[in-house]
Amino acid sequence: MKKKLLLSLIVNFSGFLIAVEQNVTLVSKNGHEFTIPKKAALFSQVIKNMVGKSPGKKIEKIWLAYDDQALQNITSILSDLDLQLQKQLYERLKKKELIQRDDGELIAKNLQGLVNTVLMRQGKTAVIHFINACNTLEIPSLINAGAKIYIEKNPPTRPWKNLIWLLKEDFPQELFIYFKKHFMLRKAGAKEELSIADYIALYGQPKVIMIGSTTKISLEINLNNKKITSLFGLDQIKNAEKIKSLKLSSNFILGNKNDPEFPERPFKNFTKLEYLWLTENLLKSITPQNFIGANQLKELRLEGNPLTRRTQDRLRYHFPIRTTSVKI
Repeated sequence: MKKKLLLSLIVNFSGFLIAVEQNVTLVSKNGHEFTIPKKAALFSQVIKNMVGKSPGKKIEKIWLAYDDQALQNITSILSDLDLQLQKQLYERLKKKELIQRDDGELIAKNLQGLVNTVLMRQGKTAVIHFINACNTLEIPSLINAGAKIYIEKNPPTRPWKNLIWLLKEDFPQELFIYFKKHFMLRKAGAKEELSIADYIALYGQPKVIMIGSTTKISLEINLNNKKITSLFGLDQIKNAEKIKSLKLSSNFILGNKNDPEFPERPFKNFTKLEYLWLTENLLKSITPQNFIGANQLKELRLEGNPLTRRTQDRLRYHFPIRTTSVKI
């Protein structure tokens, strides 16, 4: 009875928030207005900065140099996203799909559905304008989702080098990493994105297994075959300093040059890590600096990755054979 009452209060309170929330109007270069909840507009770092510069001033209209279609698409997605977030507390208690993680970031695979609904039936030009507008507004999660749609509308039947020439006509170079990520994931057969952070938000902390004999027990985390695409969020794993074996094989993990969210030091908390398996992934590049913190590493396995020759040489040079076995 108490649980039902609590759920009812949360739903009613969420509805109250939606009703009273302050709105912001975005004005296109053609003078047309698009109204969205202020909280939704604040997903844009640019708008957040504008509001932050005038904390005591009520900002109702923001003029932006984008066409109607781009702004309509952005405001539609952000408004839908806002409604999803309003329901989050209720959804959590019902153990339904989440759209936002505890760290405030959005779960890529669940956000993608909202973006697909708006953009998938639209033409290439609308997608291009949407991505560029999101770039100027500084909304990385929507840039990423838009890039996935762009690649789906332009399937990777040709080499990446050829696709670059198409991208150069429509996008600034700093966005290429988003397209390359989705190019590689689609080519490898990955249907959805799933970072470590997203995995934890959806399924909880990874299970820790005790391995070894009764006299010498070690702790292991096995995330083989979980369809993970990014190491982002490894620092959210609890008690990482106690783990001696970490298995991340047979996933779709991308390297530091193909993943915009790739952590600079993903293994920094795994200070007692001795065995690290990253076999059968999509790693082309990973540097010795990415392993800072894992100073007790005895075995590093990277077989089955498309590592560049330079990456292989750097890893072999960095990890002396007498201390670490590197299998490439």
